[in-house]
Amino acid sequence: MHHIDHILDALSQRTQRVFTTALGADRHQCLSERLQRLYGALELARLLGSAKLARRIETLIDTTRRDIENDG
Repeated sequence: MHHIDHILDALSQRTQRVFTTALGADRHQCLSERLQRLYGALELARLLGSAKLARRIETLIDTTRRDIENDG
């Protein structure tokens, strides 16, 4: 399952990069767009039947939603 860890690391790094580089209203918009992409990744993980990947993506989604709420 090394490839799953690699995918999760990439998703997490990209999400963190959005949070740290964007400011103000741009950050809110970028995080919202990132959230939509994570939902797409979640759907794909479910279609592929990867429960582990889906659970970890759900965690990223929850974290991103909290970031959006705290940022607003």
